[in-house]
Amino acid sequence: MRAVRAVREGQAAKGGQQP
Repeated sequence: MRAVRAVREGQAAKGGQQP
């Protein structure tokens, strides 16, 4: 799902890197 990937990238950008 690209939507999930986009959400993960947004979280990482905020400072919450999640694998």
